[in-house]
Amino acid sequence: VLRNNYLQTLCVSLMARTLSRDRAGLSRLFRELEHRGGLDRDIEFLPSGEELDDRLKSGSRLARPEMAVLVSYAKIVVFNDLMAQKFAADPYLEVELMRYFPARMSKTYKAEITSHRLRAEIISTLIANSIVNRCGPLFLFDLANDTGIRAADLARFYVLSRDSFGFLAMNEAVDRLDNQISSDQQMSLYARLQDGLMDAVAWFAANESTRPQLSDLVPIYTDGIATLTGALSDVLPKAQKAQLASDVEEISALGLDAKTALQIAGLRYLVRGLDVVQIARPANRPVKEIAKTYFGLSGTLGIDHILTSAQNLPSESDYDRQAIAGIRQTVQRSVRSIAADGVKATLSQARQDQVANTGDELVKITREADFSLAKFAVIASQLGVLAKA
Repeated sequence: VLRNNYLQTLCVSLMARTLSRDRAGLSRLFRELEHRGGLDRDIEFLPSGEELDDRLKSGSRLARPEMAVLVSYAKIVVFNDLMAQKFAADPYLEVELMRYFPARMSKTYKAEITSHRLRAEIISTLIANSIVNRCGPLFLFDLANDTGIRAADLARFYVLSRDSFGFLAMNEAVDRLDNQISSDQQMSLYARLQDGLMDAVAWFAANESTRPQLSDLVPIYTDGIATLTGALSDVLPKAQKAQLASDVEEISALGLDAKTALQIAGLRYLVRGLDVVQIARPANRPVKEIAKTYFGLSGTLGIDHILTSAQNLPSESDYDRQAIAGIRQTVQRSVRSIAADGVKATLSQARQDQVANTGDELVKITREADFSLAKFAVIASQLGVLAKA
């Protein structure tokens, strides 16, 4: 209970940095909770739509107690979905059950705990709390609406992401910095972790089976990400390698060990590295070898700069958000396809020239001052043509 209270407070703090001022996002969240969670704004003393508009226009936002109410209702809705969809039946999730009880009790009474009559409720509560605490109250609802994937399967993708990357250990390392660094510095680290985790879940939702077998997939992706983490300095292009080194130095200076600093600083590349792991599986080739091809190609095409520019695009409506997410996935799929071709056979000189020329054109587009959603769509289209050529 105490741990969940700590994490819910953290969730509200992260929410205050972004969602509390996001009119479109708050509207979606209120709509979801009113429709599915029985939220009554009057009973909970929450602002009406008109009152919320007035607040945001005046530069104000939701208060922390108001945000806490939304977080609590979101957990209820997610829990109900997980229970209805029999999420806890996956044998891999027994570890969650063991983690719920004291270590000594888990060891002595493992059989009794495994067959606990509230097994499903305990596991569903733990994961619902974890998803909302770590990713915010709106994330799962948006992803479910965007993809059509059930909450239970998205929750499995969450567990797959969390365990493959070691997010529990990374978050605990940042927790230990309480009262040692400024709150802004600590929140910046948590925000990096949250962004990386959400990006990973979204990647799995777009690229893995909608009925993931966690016991099979977690070891594959854990090994692949671990290998890639150790190889980042060898496989990244010069500019990205220099940026990674700078980020690692900055994070290490806050008091984190070198391994954790590398994991956190490297998340932007490691999440994209899921493409590498997926290419390596059917090709039966070493992850490091595939990574060198993949990130070399990404460097030539300026993918890092493209995706960074896309993150800064304004999202005035739900359609803008969905369009940006969809175009981003198209860009990443195209890069993965081109890289996979490069793994199968050495690219001809003509193909290399085509990739280089496309990269030059894409860099010009992203460096224009008025980078827009339309230009992002043009980039995705050009990459799609290149992938099919």
